[in-house]
Amino acid sequence: MNLATTDVRHLAERILAFEKAIIAPNDQPSSAFFIFEKISPHFITMMGSYGYQQLLERALVLASKEFPWLSKANINNDGLLDEMSEIDLNITPEDFSAGKLALLTHLLRLLNDIIGEGMTLRLLRDVWPELADKTMSINQGKTP
Repeated sequence: MNLATTDVRHLAERILAFEKAIIAPNDQPSSAFFIFEKISPHFITMMGSYGYQQLLERALVLASKEFPWLSKANINNDGLLDEMSEIDLNITPEDFSAGKLALLTHLLRLLNDIIGEGMTLRLLRDVWPELADKTMSINQGKTP
């Protein structure tokens, strides 16, 4: 894992921690992927429904290599994760959380690779204005 990927992972961890504190203290498949529904309108506005769907699908493929249970998730025509009820409920909460983190990390890394850090952070600040301070950055150890 290179430094850029590590920084994106830390950003994803902060976003997930923030969302978990607000909405769902227990990770259940029915609500656990709400975060992707929350960001989808912002991503779709920028890149279109098909573009976001393809980006999320690629992130899902990459995350599924590390967490095979994610391969049971599907992306519907609206670009949202669908059929989460088919995910094995015997997955440990730690593995479930780690898989969700991996999926978000891959999504953010892909977005960062496509549109750059500045636009990625602007988009994330639109979704989470509460996190829009100096702690929301991809390259934490670097000065802008």
